[in-house]
Amino acid sequence: LTWEAKVKPTNRHVVFAHLLSSDGELVAQQDDAPVGSLVPDGAWPAAATLSYPLSIQLPAGLATGRYRVVVGVYMWPSLEKLQVFDSVRDVVEIGEIEVLP
Repeated sequence: LTWEAKVKPTNRHVVFAHLLSSDGELVAQQDDAPVGSLVPDGAWPAAATLSYPLSIQLPAGLATGRYRVVVGVYMWPSLEKLQVFDSVRDVVEIGEIEVLP
């Protein structure tokens, strides 16, 4: 994932990546700081663009099929989700995966 801070962040942000079944059920997730431990909270300068890989551990026995991957950001500790720029949504769908037998 690549992030750009338009202004210097003043709060703790947490990125979540959710793996959703075809009926929208959460089957796996990963939550982490936007760039892991590479840049501590409050140390992002304004206009900095940073990239960081985020992975989701698939649960044992996950059924075959197609799953959607969505990503969002929430504030810690309030858990308030941030809105996607120019949208009323609070997640971005970044793609699908297919689990094979």
